[in-house]
Amino acid sequence: MKTYYFNEENIASTDQLSDLLDSWVIEGKNTYRNLTEEDRSFKPSPEVWSPREIIGHLIDSARYNLMRFSEIPLETSPYMLKVYDPDNLVLLFDYQNQNDKNLITFWEQLNLQISGLIRNVKTADLERLVIIQSEVFSLAYIMYDYVGHLGHHLAELKG
Repeated sequence: MKTYYFNEENIASTDQLSDLLDSWVIEGKNTYRNLTEEDRSFKPSPEVWSPREIIGHLIDSARYNLMRFSEIPLETSPYMLKVYDPDNLVLLFDYQNQNDKNLITFWEQLNLQISGLIRNVKTADLERLVIIQSEVFSLAYIMYDYVGHLGHHLAELKG
């Protein structure tokens, strides 16, 4: 499935999507741990997130999407998706000054929960409608896009 962020055409099932997410979580954790303390906190400019802030943003994305992915199958369709403000959340949680071990562990655990949920969602629920700022998508679309969004930011961590 192609989405705004997701372009992996060989991933055609939620089991494959879940496997990909699991592998990217391992890759992301290893990539982050291999960065030096200086690299983790480096901000090329005040407007650009450091790797630590990218992980913080991915935590926020995972928190919101775990809630969405678990509510959509249980709610009446269409589901009105609440948007969030990523830039202000990064500042509010002060990710730039957070403990690296805590950040990466929290990010990993959230994504393992999401991976399990993706694997277990019923096929019929994948077609449930989701409204995002007056546009209509399926649950499958936003799940695939979530994984693609994560991959996009992991590529940033790699440089």
